[in-house]
Amino acid sequence: MKRNVKIYIKDIIEYMERAEEYVKDLKFEQFAEDKKTYDAVFKMH
Repeated sequence: MKRNVKIYIKDIIEYMERAEEYVKDLKFEQFAEDKKTYDAVFKMH
């Protein structure tokens, strides 16, 4: 079944907001070393 484009865009925005929340207090080095956070941010879909 084909997804509605508006729902797809809404999901993307929600995932972006979650990713921002996950990394907001991390320095890049902390983020890069934290495999769970790294995976959560880059593999959200």
